[in-house]
Amino acid sequence: MGKLRFVAGWVVCFGLALGACDQGAIESVSVTLSPETVTLAPGATQAFTAEVLGSDDQRVLFSVEEAGGGSVDGSGRYTAPADEGVYHVVVTSVADATKSDTATVTITANPEVTVTVLPASVTLQVSETQQFSATVTGDANTAVTWSVDEANGCGSVDNLGLYTAPADPATCHVTATSQADPTRSDTASVSVVPAGTCTDDCPVADGVLYGCERRFVYGVNWAWKNWCGDFGGVSAWGFQGVAADREAFSADMAAMKAAGVDVIRWWMFPRFLTESIAWDADDTPSGIGGTLVADIQAALELAEEHDLYLMLTLFSFDSFYSTADEAGIRSRSIQPMVLDPLKRQRLLDNLVRPVAEAVEASPHKQRMLSWDMINEPEWAISGPNPNGGEDFSPNGQCDTVSHAEMETFLDELAATLRTYNPGALLTVGNAAIKWGTAWLYVDQDFYSLHYYDWVYEWFPYDTVTPESIGMTDKPVVLGEYPIQGLSAVGGNPARSAAELSADLWALGWAGTLAWAYNDPSFPWNDQTLGTFADAHPCETAY
Repeated sequence: MGKLRFVAGWVVCFGLALGACDQGAIESVSVTLSPETVTLAPGATQAFTAEVLGSDDQRVLFSVEEAGGGSVDGSGRYTAPADEGVYHVVVTSVADATKSDTATVTITANPEVTVTVLPASVTLQVSETQQFSATVTGDANTAVTWSVDEANGCGSVDNLGLYTAPADPATCHVTATSQADPTRSDTASVSVVPAGTCTDDCPVADGVLYGCERRFVYGVNWAWKNWCGDFGGVSAWGFQGVAADREAFSADMAAMKAAGVDVIRWWMFPRFLTESIAWDADDTPSGIGGTLVADIQAALELAEEHDLYLMLTLFSFDSFYSTADEAGIRSRSIQPMVLDPLKRQRLLDNLVRPVAEAVEASPHKQRMLSWDMINEPEWAISGPNPNGGEDFSPNGQCDTVSHAEMETFLDELAATLRTYNPGALLTVGNAAIKWGTAWLYVDQDFYSLHYYDWVYEWFPYDTVTPESIGMTDKPVVLGEYPIQGLSAVGGNPARSAAELSADLWALGWAGTLAWAYNDPSFPWNDQTLGTFADAHPCETAY
C-alpha cells in the first residue's frame, strides 16, 4: 500500500505508488459541494456552495451532468427541470480540473419537507442566550418560524433563532417550523440551570467538553468481553450479556478504574450475531428484544458504580463483511442497509433508535459520554476521499460503499442519535490520519483518530498533525493506540503509553484511549496507564 506524508499542503509519496501517488508529489487539491443530496419540486431552485481546499484559487465551475436536468448558474444556484427524475450537479475546481464533487438532486412533484434544528440539545444557565440554526430540505422556501413550546417560564426566541433562557431553571423546547409546510418541524431541548451551576476546577484548553467540564479523554478500549455478545448475548456460543454476567463485567470495570481509566470504549454490533435483534425477511431489523435493553442499562449502572464513562461503538467496518453463516448464526452485512434508503431507515428506526432510547431511559444516562458511530469505516469504502488525502483501500472482506454513501449513512445516524439520546456526544473512529479529512462535514463533537506503528512510521505525530491536514474546528482524540506503546520505526523513537500521552497532551490533542483491555496481542498491564493519570488526576477525569 502506498504511503503519504503531508508537508505544507503537499502530498509526498513513499513506497509503492497508489492512486494519487502516481506522480510522486502533487498538490492536494479537493473540492466539496454542499448539500450533497436534495429533493426539489419541478421548477424549484436550490443554492449550492463549494469549498476548495489545498489551493489559494477558490474558483469553481458548476454544471449539470444530464441534458435536460435543469440549469445552474455561476454562483451555484440550481433551477430544477419540469420533469421528475434524479439528476446531478457537478462542481469542478479551476485550480485542478481533475478534482470535482457531485450532488444528487431528486425532482418529484411532492417532495417531503424536512427540518433539522442544531444544536439538538443544550444546557444553559439562567438568562443565557443560544443561537439555533435550522436546515430545511424538500422545498425552495427554506424559511422557518421559531417558537418556544412552553407558554410560560421558558424564555423567548427571535425570528432568527436566537434564544434567551428564562430567569429561573426549567426544561424547555425550541421549535423551528417550515413555512413551506407547517406540518414539518424539529425541536431542540434546552436545560436551564441556575447561575454558577457549571463549574470546572481544571479545564483542559484543548479537551472535550461534556456538561460543563473540558477534559483530556483518558482510558482504554475494552473493546468487548464477548465478541458481539456483550449487548444482547449470543446464546448459541454461550456468550452472556452484561446483565446476566454482571459480576464478571463489574470485576473487569473495577480493574480498569483502578488502573487509571476514566473512559471505556466498548463495541456493540461489529457483526450482527446477537439474537436480541429481530430480522425481517429482507435482512433488515424489525426490532429489538432479548436482553439488549437490560444489558445497556446494566452497563450504565456499572459505569455509575465504578465512576466510569462509556463510549459505545455502534458498528464497525466488520459490519460490512458479506452476509454469511458464522458457526451456525446468520451474520448479515450492513452494506445493503447503508445503500438502500428504505432499508437504512429501518435500521435506524428499529435498531439505532431503541438502543438510543434505552440509554436515554437510564437514570445513569450521564455516564454515556459519547457514541462512536462506527469503527474505522474507511476500510469499507472504495474510491477517492473527496476531502483530500489518499484514496481509500478497502478490506478485501468488506462489501464496499462510496464515501458519499457512507457519509449519508453517518449523517442520518447522527441525526437519529441526536434526537433520541441528545445528551451524548458523537464521534467517528477514523482508522488513520491519512484519511483524517474524511469526516470533516459529518455531525460530530470531536474527531477520533487511530494510531499504530504503521501510521507512526509514515505519519509521525510530531510533524503530521491534525492541524496540518485541516482538522482545526474540533478537539482530536487518539481513539486507539497500542497499550504497550509505539515501536521505534521509520527513524522515530519508541514511546511508552505514558510518553505518548504526554507528547500528545503537549501537542494539544484532546485524549488518548489505549488498545486494549481484552486483546492478547496487546497485553493488558494494570500499571501502564496509571503514570499519566497520576500526573493529571483532575484533567483526566470527568
